[in-house]
Amino acid sequence: MQDPPSRPPPPIPPTPPSALPSPHVRPPPPDHSDDHFPLASRGTKVDVRVSCKDLTTVDGLAPNSFVVVFHRTSGKSDWQEISRSDTVARHFSPSYRRIFQIEYRFELYQQLRIVVFERCSQSENLNHHTLIGVADCTLGRIVSARGASLEIPLINVSRSTHPVGTVCLSAEEILSAKKKITLTLAFSNLMSDEQRVAQHHHLQSLRAQLNAPIDTPHLQRRGISALTSRFKKDRQPAVLPAQLQNKVITQQTEREQLQQQISVVETAPPPFVPFLSIMRAPKSASAAMDPNSPNIPWEEVYKSASVNDYTDLTEGVELKPFTLSEYDLTEGDDGRLLKLAVVQTQATSTGRIVGEHVTTFPALRRMCANAQEHPVMALNPIGKLTVRKFEEKMEPSFIEYLRGGWCDFGLICAIDFTSSNGDPRRPGTRHYNTSYAVGPTSPNEYEAAMRTVGNMLASYSSDYRIPAYGFGANLPPNYNVSHCFPVTESEIGGRFCQGVEGLIRAYKSTLNRIQLFGPTIFSEVLRTVGVVVSRRTEAAVRAGDNSLAYSVLLILTDGVISDYDATVAELIQLSALPLSIVIIGVGSEDFGRMHALDCSKGPLRRGTDFALREFVQFVPYQDFKGDLSVLAERVLGGIPEQVLSYVTKVRGESAPTRQ
Repeated sequence: MQDPPSRPPPPIPPTPPSALPSPHVRPPPPDHSDDHFPLASRGTKVDVRVSCKDLTTVDGLAPNSFVVVFHRTSGKSDWQEISRSDTVARHFSPSYRRIFQIEYRFELYQQLRIVVFERCSQSENLNHHTLIGVADCTLGRIVSARGASLEIPLINVSRSTHPVGTVCLSAEEILSAKKKITLTLAFSNLMSDEQRVAQHHHLQSLRAQLNAPIDTPHLQRRGISALTSRFKKDRQPAVLPAQLQNKVITQQTEREQLQQQISVVETAPPPFVPFLSIMRAPKSASAAMDPNSPNIPWEEVYKSASVNDYTDLTEGVELKPFTLSEYDLTEGDDGRLLKLAVVQTQATSTGRIVGEHVTTFPALRRMCANAQEHPVMALNPIGKLTVRKFEEKMEPSFIEYLRGGWCDFGLICAIDFTSSNGDPRRPGTRHYNTSYAVGPTSPNEYEAAMRTVGNMLASYSSDYRIPAYGFGANLPPNYNVSHCFPVTESEIGGRFCQGVEGLIRAYKSTLNRIQLFGPTIFSEVLRTVGVVVSRRTEAAVRAGDNSLAYSVLLILTDGVISDYDATVAELIQLSALPLSIVIIGVGSEDFGRMHALDCSKGPLRRGTDFALREFVQFVPYQDFKGDLSVLAERVLGGIPEQVLSYVTKVRGESAPTRQ
């Protein structure tokens, strides 16, 4: 391929600031105690506290101020109001009593907008109040802020370009979200007494019919004997009349059918394949309410897998152990009603509850604490639930490692520059260099993935320098192939890219200087990354920084890996370092070996060597091409568990230590 002409990339226009939330948005009801977030998420709940310092107003008087907090996740364009604070009268540095409860998820880019108003009336319409200022940040910045608090300047562009005050934010994980409850349950007696008696009588009736004597005359019995005797030369078998022969054959067929019916009844599986569902009532439903009331909108917090490997509805089966947080069950309210239900999943009656038991979490805890043997809960109308295991344990959570800046994330990027990506000067190719485009263009897949993952991790990093490497290209001046070379901005130089936009500029600049070649070799980049991560860790130790310098390596590739065995060997070595690796497959190639590198089914192995933990994830870009926010969620969703596994399995710590 001919080397493309060198030319500096066009400047990237700054991202325009998002508009303020519309002041005429209808506020939620005054009582926000019932607010809740989706339960299917993998997040945790945090309490966000807000205060202000040095507020300034147009008239110079101390304001009667209140705060409105808005929330928006990546991929969403509309701001959603979370809640409003109380009004603090005549104070330049108010502290608001209202605590804003928000679900925190590491893998989501969660933006917060804190808007401070001066109250002018009792109206709930924000148009009727005076705007003091606005502050924007991400929830991740608040959670990971050093000193466990974050200060942001308050801006009002209609008044001045200078700050009109400061917003002080802090976030603390709700204690009940860290308390983990491990349960092992078994259900049994899912057949009522009437059904059990009816089944017993049915079997007795079938066996009685099977054992009844043959209802035929003496002649028929002789005929049967003759018909079934062996042929002998000196004796001809007796021959029955045709009507008797037909009667004998009919009775024999009936007996065979009876035997088949008995066999079917005795060996038949249960008539349904049940699963266990744990549901909670909303906070508005009190313990005094009738749990059978159709007016209670139960919310499912846990659903087991369907059980289809048992054959006896009376004896039942033990379910696999599962773990929930106390917050999942109560949302901080011990009086919250809980429903434990066995649900029938037969195709003709999907979702029908076979039996249920309504209780509260404190009652369940007391029952398990006071029982000498396995406690049993009677289900209504039929069935029993036996608690084989009930264990409460306070576990360190990922937020503990983030708070106070204890975990400092760094991004490392590795980019595939093999020729299978196509000519970067041609629109539609995977490396299409938009520097050659005339007019606005959409970023190529490599750019989009780098920006999506990079912007997410930026909230948790104190250093915006990003090491980046390329592989599979011919490099000037001799155009020899290299499987690990630095990706930097030619006009800036240095070993790092300055932030995510600097990474994008360096990537485009590199496309103008190199020639795409091949093959796809990972091992050299992984070896270099191991050195970079080790040096970063050593530098933090020398500086006396007690935080964890954790890195995330983003590998963007489109091809079939050519050095699989060497790559696995390098990954096994890297498992001992504070590192997570995310591989994004661009394009539609055969990524079978990339999937084999994914640790989701267990640590990597090569001979007798194996990785110390699970820390590699592969994601095909094509699966999420229409929604990059979902891509970020999938890519980064496993990072918290990987950080915890590194701290507990490699460093051997149970909780973060701070100076």
